[in-house]
Amino acid sequence: MYDHNLVVEEFNLYQLLPHRMQTEVIETLDTFRGFCEKFSSFFMPCEIGFRNECVIQLYTREFPPGEEIVTQGKKFREIFFIMEGKVDLKKGKETFMQLMDGNIFGDYQVLFDLTANFIYEVGARDDVEVDA
Repeated sequence: MYDHNLVVEEFNLYQLLPHRMQTEVIETLDTFRGFCEKFSSFFMPCEIGFRNECVIQLYTREFPPGEEIVTQGKKFREIFFIMEGKVDLKKGKETFMQLMDGNIFGDYQVLFDLTANFIYEVGARDDVEVDA
């Protein structure tokens, strides 16, 4: 069972950390809270333990314009959360859909062990920052 109302400052271990590390812990937690709020539609129906496990595994990557993130026919190994920028979905060279900030892709492909039906490529005019 998870307590939604725990405050990190109340933990004994937190009190033992140097002030600089305490600040880093609070900043990191604020970043994760912001992430969970931005993608609340994905995390809302999830148990808090699942959400926390996902957040613990996150890391950020930036892709330059035009870079292919996932190739058509390849298996997804990660779920992508678009923090900034745009991702084009392509069949061949033709873009037929564009995902924007706050969109997610790869979720059901990872859960059901599916391959990509499309090419996922960074929009030509934007860098994309994703958490995976």
